[in-house]
Amino acid sequence: MKQVFAVVVVVFSVTLGCASRVSAHGRIVVGAGTADSCTELALRNALFASEVDGGGTIVFQCGDAPVTIALVATGADLENGRRRLAPAALTPPNNTTLDGGGLITLAGTWPSTVLHVAADANVHLTGLSITGGTPAVFNQGTLRVSKSSVHDNRSEFSLYGYANGGIYNDGSLTVTDSTFLRNGYYLHTWGGGIANWGTLSVDHSAFSYGDSGIAGGIGNFGSLEVKNSVFFGNFGESAGAIHNLGDATIKNSEFSGNGGNAPGVANWGSLTVEDSTFAGNLSLDVGGAIVNFSSTITTIRRCEFLHNLAHIGGAIANRKGPLLIIKSTFFGNEGSYGGAIYTEGALTVAHSRITGNTAAAYGAGIYVVGGVSPNLVHTSVTGNAPIDIFVEPE
Repeated sequence: MKQVFAVVVVVFSVTLGCASRVSAHGRIVVGAGTADSCTELALRNALFASEVDGGGTIVFQCGDAPVTIALVATGADLENGRRRLAPAALTPPNNTTLDGGGLITLAGTWPSTVLHVAADANVHLTGLSITGGTPAVFNQGTLRVSKSSVHDNRSEFSLYGYANGGIYNDGSLTVTDSTFLRNGYYLHTWGGGIANWGTLSVDHSAFSYGDSGIAGGIGNFGSLEVKNSVFFGNFGESAGAIHNLGDATIKNSEFSGNGGNAPGVANWGSLTVEDSTFAGNLSLDVGGAIVNFSSTITTIRRCEFLHNLAHIGGAIANRKGPLLIIKSTFFGNEGSYGGAIYTEGALTVAHSRITGNTAAAYGAGIYVVGGVSPNLVHTSVTGNAPIDIFVEPE
């Protein structure tokens, strides 16, 4: 005798404000199809539902037009041992994804940290715009940011002394296909776009018009990998685009219009740059594109340096060294001393071309301080004015 068992699947939803837990679809929905239904309360209820379920993907049903959800922070200031951060508006639970679908802006009310990722949390932010934070995000856990915009997270007031900018990272952070625009504040920002004390990976992303006392783009004090990314128009006292005091690798990226008082990239740690272009960066002091203060080997491989400008070292100023440059091109750079390269430390240039650079004094191609000539291997230094290579006597 055959027995037939009917399996009944029950689909249920629990409405919390305007956030519904829909277990059959494996997601948590904020909103009921209209902009008015997508409120701060609805989002908080969705986060609560994610915590109850042990995680989940939060999506938004707010209509077809962009929607901004204003958030108010509560509670005490956040501390990380180095700087004080503003209270958090939202703290996503572990294993939570916030998917804005490219239409949702999370807007903090100053002073507030829009999102705080706790040390034991794994969070993914995607398709979101995050703004109005001090900073936008404080990460102590594992955070992935994709297809998102982190913009206009800056303070016009320094009274509270909060660290601010785009993302303050003390954990593990991965950024892909995202933009960082107009983040930071000159007096109180380690990194306008991102201040990194942990592990940071950036891929296919853009940093523009960041502002910082350290670096307008990224201030790195931990481990950093940047690839396939663009840095444009960033300003900082130490570096326009990237300040590195840790371990940094830069690949296949573009740097243009960065600087101000400082170079595009300032290195005090371990740095390797490959397959990248530096064009039109400006420093009123040293190194239009790169300045190197590190005593470890700094390697530049297959890069182009075009039309950068600085007082000392139009493209690169090597203040310590050793510096190794391989298969790279320098053209149209300008400096008072060292139109293309200024070096005070050991310099090796291999399989490279240095031409068409200018200097107000000597050494339009390479200016050497310390009396030790650079080690040139299959490298052409010609057509620079005045004087291709100048070695200053000890």
